[in-house]
Amino acid sequence: MTSCVVSVKPDTTVHDLAALLVQHRISAALVVDEDKRVIGMISEGDLLLRD
Repeated sequence: MTSCVVSVKPDTTVHDLAALLVQHRISAALVVDEDKRVIGMISEGDLLLRD
């Protein structure tokens, strides 16, 4: 079974990222540059307010 890889650009808004994670029922997405090279990863934990 092959899964679709979900990725976002560095300028993706927090709101758009949160919607994407919910839509795909995932907890993280890859961050890719203009050449589609992976430059990072962002997860739902990165969106949580922490003390």
